[in-house]
Amino acid sequence: MKSIISFLEEHLGKLEAGWLSLEMDCQHDFQVNLFDDVPFEGATTYSTIGVSEYPLWDAKHTRFFQEAIIISKKEFGVENIPGILMQVADRLLASKHLMLRGNVIGPAGPLFESSKLEALYVTSPVYFNEEFYVFQQSSEKEVIMVWLVPITKNEAAYITEFGWEQFEELLEIVDPDLTDFHRDSIV
Repeated sequence: MKSIISFLEEHLGKLEAGWLSLEMDCQHDFQVNLFDDVPFEGATTYSTIGVSEYPLWDAKHTRFFQEAIIISKKEFGVENIPGILMQVADRLLASKHLMLRGNVIGPAGPLFESSKLEALYVTSPVYFNEEFYVFQQSSEKEVIMVWLVPITKNEAAYITEFGWEQFEELLEIVDPDLTDFHRDSIV
């Protein structure tokens, strides 16, 4: 059986750094790890590892497993990205509810210093090839990869009012750099 670490390194390259959740006062045991220059040169991908050890449930009581990523420009630096991923993952595990494409977490004030981004949008990791979307760990266990995209308060309100499908259509039209955490709102 292939491990989640092997899967991530196959798609993201060498693990460069990591943070342990229990060292950051989380209730659940998992990690956040950093991978440089993926999905393209000049980007950094942060991924949870170990969240998929805990089952999550949808509204129909179907069992799922997930891991989450955040992608930033490398020049942005680490900031509090690992802490944000840990906080979201720890709350997710406490709730036992699956994050669905189109969900919005927040807004809860600026995520980063001098940034207009205040919420996280849950979507498929479209900056990667489709083989990265789901990891078939065993015949009985699929791990769904989700991308947490930092968004503005106005973008979060737009999703609430018009729906996530319309927001994703707008993303395709405007094509903002979603790794730029100092970007302006697209609405």
